[in-house]
Amino acid sequence: MAYPVKGFGRTQSSVLTLKTDDAGILHISVSDKTKAALAEAFGSMSYIAGDETATIARAKTHLANILGPWGVEVVMNVGNGALGNGVVVLTNLPFEEVEWSPVPGAPARSAKSSDLSELLLMAFGAYLGEPYGVKNEGDRLVNDLIPSRADLYRHTGNGSRQTLGLHAENAALKFVQTGRDWSPKGLLLTGVSHQEIGGPTTPVALARAAVALLSDADKKILRGDCMDIAVPERQRDAFASGDTVGPVPVILGKPGRESIFAAFYGDMMRPRTKAATSALQRLEKAVNAVAVHLEVLPGQIVYVANGPALHGRSQFEPEFDQYDRARRWIQRIFVTGRLDELRDADAVSDRVFSIGN
Repeated sequence: MAYPVKGFGRTQSSVLTLKTDDAGILHISVSDKTKAALAEAFGSMSYIAGDETATIARAKTHLANILGPWGVEVVMNVGNGALGNGVVVLTNLPFEEVEWSPVPGAPARSAKSSDLSELLLMAFGAYLGEPYGVKNEGDRLVNDLIPSRADLYRHTGNGSRQTLGLHAENAALKFVQTGRDWSPKGLLLTGVSHQEIGGPTTPVALARAAVALLSDADKKILRGDCMDIAVPERQRDAFASGDTVGPVPVILGKPGRESIFAAFYGDMMRPRTKAATSALQRLEKAVNAVAVHLEVLPGQIVYVANGPALHGRSQFEPEFDQYDRARRWIQRIFVTGRLDELRDADAVSDRVFSIGN
């Protein structure tokens, strides 16, 4: 697609190249010169847990100096919804050659020599929103999603043998407290190490494309307070009033710009009526019909706008070595539109929160 350069004196090809595929996914490739500059700026910079805001400020400055005003405008317009349809794949980013994840319980830095992947997530995330973390999803701002033997059958990012169906991230948290939206605005994923044989895919689905397949009657039901939504498994201990929120709607937003807040796996969705059950089944069929399966590889960042797009993970058999290190290792960061909305939650650090009710 063409994207206008608004008088900043750069051509599209000097920093970023943009292309939208037939499924509506925007692909942004950085130039080789930009890739080298990112490697130099972030390869020697350190990420200190607990000092996230200072680290993000430095990372933001480095990224602005490298991308220039037009490149930053592109990323910001992805974050504010002016560019792209909800899923964006950044490619040709620098990365470390990493073969195995850390030994279970060991820090990320024990398995790689720099904080390059974390810093790229923070830098791009800071122009897409405000980066933050949720305590029960990991103990630091950047989450390490690594298969483990203990989680083989769990519906979590560390699971593997159960399909993690298409879902909005932390969908219930959008509704858990009146006047507060504690669900992410979006999330960023990057590959650190890759399981080439038998590894999973990451399906993504654009909400507007799925909703377009529904009847008007189903849309009306799903726009009403028709559903209870469960809190994700790893966060349920933090919720004193129970593990569900509802009744709530599943489809939000004006026609043509819909968001879906649902989770199609396990016991997450609990319809209130038979009509809602049938409508939800047809919605699940629709999101699966429009889904595209991606691989999250080293050198890529996949951004998913939460609600305008759903994401998931296919089931797979993880590869472990003799030390129980997994071959597949994904890192993730959440972003919010308003960090102040999380200030009512208990803070573990300046950007990691323990969210409950």
